[in-house]
Amino acid sequence: MPSRQPGVRTRQAATAACIQAESERTFLLAGADRRIEQIPSSALNADGAICGISVVRAYVLGCMNATLGELLRAMPADKASGKALWGRAGLSARGAVFIGMFEACRGGAAEAFLSR
Repeated sequence: MPSRQPGVRTRQAATAACIQAESERTFLLAGADRRIEQIPSSALNADGAICGISVVRAYVLGCMNATLGELLRAMPADKASGKALWGRAGLSARGAVFIGMFEACRGGAAEAFLSR
């Protein structure tokens, strides 16, 4: 029987985790892109019309950039969220934090720049 090298399972598990993380990252970025594109220029209020839809969309991304880093550093990488968000179950807690913060930033942009 051939002997296995120590660490083979560890490397396989790490590779599987990287693939899963990349899949989740792709899912989150695609979802954010879709939701940013769904902010309609036809719904802009007076302030939004002055700025333009691209600035409103950039506001969402700027908000994410300003707030997300600290939240993700505080969240354990391997913790599961247990929630189905954006139509996907089994997200990591970090994925859930990303979605929650994205929705908060998008809501802030809607409050400031979209008609009510």
